[in-house]
Amino acid sequence: DRNLYWSPVTNGSIGISSCDPDGCQQWATWRQWQQLSGQDKLSRVGDPRFVSGSQFTRLHADSPAFELGFVAIDTSTVGPQPPDFGIDVDAVRAAITPRTRAIILNTPHNPTGHVASQQELEALASLCEQHDLILIADEVYDRMVYEGRHIPISTIPGMWQRTITLRSLAKTFSLTGWKIGWAIAPAHLTRAVQAAHQFLTYAVPTPLQHGATTALSMGEGYYAQLGADYLARRDLLCNALRSVGFNVSVPAGSYFVMCDHTPFGYAQSEDFCEHLVKEIGVAAIPPGSFYKDPADGAHLVRFAFCKTMPVLEEAIARLSRLSN
Repeated sequence: DRNLYWSPVTNGSIGISSCDPDGCQQWATWRQWQQLSGQDKLSRVGDPRFVSGSQFTRLHADSPAFELGFVAIDTSTVGPQPPDFGIDVDAVRAAITPRTRAIILNTPHNPTGHVASQQELEALASLCEQHDLILIADEVYDRMVYEGRHIPISTIPGMWQRTITLRSLAKTFSLTGWKIGWAIAPAHLTRAVQAAHQFLTYAVPTPLQHGATTALSMGEGYYAQLGADYLARRDLLCNALRSVGFNVSVPAGSYFVMCDHTPFGYAQSEDFCEHLVKEIGVAAIPPGSFYKDPADGAHLVRFAFCKTMPVLEEAIARLSRLSN
C-alpha cells in the first residue's frame, strides 16, 4: 500500500524519507527549520547533543546566538550534568526570548542516555504553550528504555498540535546505513516538511521502503527482546566500567554510556581515548564535539554497547588492564 510511504492520517500526516541515522536531524530537522523558523528565529537545546545539531543551526544564522545550539542558550549553564543529565527546565525558561520559535528535544538522549520524565515533559509543554513554541521531538531511541518509560511528548495534553515527532529505522532495526526515518505531525506542520522535502531528499529507494514496511510489521515480541538484549549489554558494560575505576552515569535509555575518566589521571578526553586505543585496544569517543565548548566534556568519555556479547566481553577483558 503506497499510503505507508506518504499519506495523510487522521488529524495529521506521516512522511517517510532519508534521514541522518542519529536523530534524523539532517533530514527532517533541516526541512522543518527552513520552513518553520526563518533566520530571525531561534531554536533551543543544551549541551551535550549529537554533533550535527550545532552545525545545522549555523547554516541558518546571521546571529552568533545560533552557534549555541538547539535549546540558542548559553549551553555552559543550561547543559544537562551528570550523573543523570536531566533537563534544567528553569534554565530553559530563563533562556527563552521573544525570538525563540521552537524547542528541539531528544529523548532518549544521545549521548547521555537520559530519558525525559513526565515532569520534565509537562514543564516543557507548559513553556511551549506559554510562548507559543513548536517542539521537534527526536525519539529515535524510543524502543531502548531500561529505567522508567518513554513518553512521547506529543501525548502530553495540548502538545499534539505543537509537535513534530521524528523516528527512525536506524537504531531499532540496526539499519543505520539505510538512512530511513519519518516525521509525524498534524497537517499544518507537515506541510512545511513536504514543501522542503520535494527539493532536497525527494524520495527513498523503493526496495528500501519495502524493507522498512517489513521491519515495522514485526510484532511486540521483537521490541521486547530488543530491550532485554540491550539491558543485559548495558548492565554488563556498566558493571565492568565501574569495577575498573570509571565513574559511570548509567543510562536510562539509548545504547551509550557516559563515564568520568579522571580517576585514571588524564585531564583531556582526547588523550585518554588515544591511550585506550593504543595501549588497551578499545575505542571510545571523546565527547568534546557534543559541546559548544569542548572543555565542558573534557572529563567524560562515551562508550557504546550496541555490540555482540563476544565483542563486549573481549573489550571488558582488555579494559581490566586499566585497573592494574
